[in-house]
Amino acid sequence: MTLTHSGKTLKEALKFVGGSERLVATKEQYSGSVMFLNSTRQELLKKYRQQWVAVYQSHVIANAKKYDDVIQELGAKDVPIEETVIKYLSDREMMTLF
Repeated sequence: MTLTHSGKTLKEALKFVGGSERLVATKEQYSGSVMFLNSTRQELLKKYRQQWVAVYQSHVIANAKKYDDVIQELGAKDVPIEETVIKYLSDREMMTLF
């Protein structure tokens, strides 16, 4: 029996996230949003400098100077926060890895 860090079996964990197909789809969507953010950083920096941005399905869907405001906007739009890439855009470049 394989256990996850929470003590659930792998089967239980997969059921919790909606199954293996849903897990793969979510990972691909999230990875695509990370790639979008990294590849369009310079353009996004011009528009959203010194702001938090939220990227979901390879689109900027929220931005604000305060992190809490971005989170609040995601909630208002009913966007799954756990599937959204959130990053602060500043002149200091940092690669988003996951």
